[in-house]
Parts: sequence; structure tokens; C-alpha cells
Amino acid sequence: MIMAIERHRRRFNFWLDTHKPDDRELAEAIDELKEKRQFMKSLRQAFTLLLSLRSHDTSVLLSLFPWVSEELATQTEHIGRLETLVHQFQTVMTSPRLDQGVWFSSGQLPENIEAPLVVVDEQARKELVIKNTLAQLDDF
Repeated sequence: MIMAIERHRRRFNFWLDTHKPDDRELAEAIDELKEKRQFMKSLRQAFTLLLSLRSHDTSVLLSLFPWVSEELATQTEHIGRLETLVHQFQTVMTSPRLDQGVWFSSGQLPENIEAPLVVVDEQARKELVIKNTLAQLDDF
């Protein structure tokens, strides 16, 4: 009696339509990976990454691409600076005025920001605030 051998390796085939630009680009990338003998490794990594991201797990992404972590940290820093600028802008725009002049207490401004000039004209005050905010955004 012959027993069937249980196979642990499986083969999957798929088609790419090279008339479609996306499929043609994939086919070219696959050919390059095969030439470098990196196709199977890349395919496994791609599916592992896809499945982990679908389950909201970024650990595979960060292990395959460590630079992503650094980029996210930089973006978080920029977001923090933008939030500070927005807060400053809101503070200036809603600050109490006396005789149409703008008055600030030292507690309203961050340490690294100099106290603004007192502007008597409301329109001039808004223009100055917008100009200063845009100047700070240029630092990005």
C-alpha cells in the first residue's frame, strides 16, 4: 500500500497584464528581483508587511524600514511647532484690547517669542499677526 506524501511546499501562480502600466511596472520589478535572486525574500516581506499593516501592527514596517521611525519623529516635531504657532496666533487674535491697542502679559507668550509691538489700528494688528505667523512658517 502506497501512502500519500504530505507536501509542505505550495506553489502559487498569477498573471500580470503588461498592457496595463501598473502591471508592466510590477513585471519589470519582478524580473529585476529574480535576476538578483531576491524575488522570494521580497515577496515574503511584502506579504508580511501587508498583513501586519492590515492588523494595525507597524512593527514589521519599522523593522524593514528603520528610517520611517526617524521621519515620523521629525514630522511630530514639525506638528508640535505648528500647534505652538496656531496657539500663538489664536492668543494674539483673541487677546484683550485697551483703547484699540493690543496688550499682552508675559505669561501669554512662550519664552522664545519677544513681546509684540502695541498696534493701535485693528486692521494693522491683524496684518502684523498674519505677517509674523507666515514668517515663522517660512522656518519650516
